[in-house]
Amino acid sequence: MISASGHSQENMNLNRQLSFQEYLVAAVLLAVMLYVFQLMAANARFDDLHAIHWAGRFFELGAAGIYAGSEGTFFMKPPDLWVETALSEDANRAIYPFIYPPIWAWISAQAGQFISFEQMSGAFAWINPVLVCASWFLAIRIAGGNGSVGFYLVIAFVASLASLVISLPLEEGQPQIIVSFLILAAIERDRAGRGTSAGLLLALAASIKLYPAIFAIFWLAAGRKQSVTAFLIFGAAFGLLSIAVAGWPLHQDFLAEVSAISKTALLSFANFSLDPLVIYLTTPESELILVSTDITGGKANWRIVEKPAELRLFSGVVQAIALAALVAVAFKSKITDPMFWPLAFVVVAWLSPLSWVYHYMTAFVFLPALIPRLGYFYGLSAIILATALTSSDIIQAIVNATDSRGWIIPISNFAIVMMGALFILSLLRPEPPRTDLHPGAQRL
Repeated sequence: MISASGHSQENMNLNRQLSFQEYLVAAVLLAVMLYVFQLMAANARFDDLHAIHWAGRFFELGAAGIYAGSEGTFFMKPPDLWVETALSEDANRAIYPFIYPPIWAWISAQAGQFISFEQMSGAFAWINPVLVCASWFLAIRIAGGNGSVGFYLVIAFVASLASLVISLPLEEGQPQIIVSFLILAAIERDRAGRGTSAGLLLALAASIKLYPAIFAIFWLAAGRKQSVTAFLIFGAAFGLLSIAVAGWPLHQDFLAEVSAISKTALLSFANFSLDPLVIYLTTPESELILVSTDITGGKANWRIVEKPAELRLFSGVVQAIALAALVAVAFKSKITDPMFWPLAFVVVAWLSPLSWVYHYMTAFVFLPALIPRLGYFYGLSAIILATALTSSDIIQAIVNATDSRGWIIPISNFAIVMMGALFILSLLRPEPPRTDLHPGAQRL
């Protein structure tokens, strides 16, 4: 049977429902995960959420109150007005820039009339843990497999605690968790044959961060007509709504910030992408500009440099080749194998100019699905290695042993490339017998 979204429901859906005992085990484990994750999130400083809050606070001032005006080089600094306000109010916190589409500044301005930042961050201290748990379960539903759901979630729990990919966004109160959840939910709905819901979810994710729109290209290549159509309709609606409530000039300022990001290499222990690695290997330390948040009481710092023309050309060529390869795979395979998605998530993030470690959450939650493909020994070994190489404790131990922080960027990039290679290997393995984690034909 072919669904309205243009792909075989027989191929996409799995074959049996979970038993009551399996649901009970999953519920208990997810409850334990939620409790621990909430403890981790309870003391978060919510610095990125604070940037969204202040974008709403100063929304009426226009671009000067929202975007920093990077003018070609992205220093990851907030508007001068924000720094002045933070100093006058003795904020004693890192003040980061707002680099979201203008509609979220407008939404924040409306919400700010009814709730305080403390109330908003208190809500996120619960929202983020819930969405992390939900993301792990969505990965189970997408990947399927014939393994134990309980075993999968035990691995998920341990990996979440050990790796920066999950622990850092929880401890920082990152809004990126919402974006990752929406992407996974969109993929799950598409594979369940619910193209309208899938398109809506991906469009919503792209309205927060632009990069999820890339994944609609793979749907298009795979013939997911309903999902693509819904994405285009809802995406256009969100875009027009944003222009209507915030005005076109603010969108020009936002796009200027995006352009500046694409022209800048930012070196940080948490930016896991190709550009910083190339700069690290080719650029003397003396040519890098140190930027920090200490002026307002923050402790974070990073180094930036404008990307040379050669690096911009190299990055563009590599991105084009990688995108073409993924499109070709999607077109040929129709993405019947769910392990295409974590590979796509890794490639898109790694080749982007600014990909914080938590941008890999969408791929990381698929690591337990390697076990049915690679076997218990090799699968678990791969998971342990990927988790260890993205663990702050392991990275710090290597730094201490070598007396150099220079190892951080090579190690982090090796971890990401290795994850991508593991997902490629899993695609080359015969797909195992599938277990139905879709409980019936429920429509959204």
